[in-house]
Amino acid sequence: MQKKINNIGFTLVELVVVLIITATLATLALPRITFAIEKVRAKEGEQFLYTLLSAQKRYAIDNDNGDATPDYTIDIGALDVDFSRTPENFDDPTVSATSPLAQINRNDGSYTLFISDLGTITCNCSGGSCETCQKLGYATEP
Repeated sequence: MQKKINNIGFTLVELVVVLIITATLATLALPRITFAIEKVRAKEGEQFLYTLLSAQKRYAIDNDNGDATPDYTIDIGALDVDFSRTPENFDDPTVSATSPLAQINRNDGSYTLFISDLGTITCNCSGGSCETCQKLGYATEP
């Protein structure tokens, strides 16, 4: 009399096939995931720039000297902005008295975001390729 053997489990071939399929799907999804993460990081920089633009405009109204040119400041401390929360993915922003009114550098050096007095955000891809700026949908500066 022969004993019946119950083979419970998966064969090595089945496990390898599942591993290959999983690795292929991960390879296809990884660029999209990393782009989505960079897009969120760029939005952090945008929010800081919009805050600075608003503060620059308030400063210009409060310190108007009567001519037709807005009076923006180069002193970030003169703006009514709470910088108790610093950007996680960007260096500290800087401001200018002319357009672009503010800029913020990505802390890995890959790009810099600028905001004009009209609220237009542009990107300078100082870290090399402008592909990141273009994928994020920003106009690029040389």
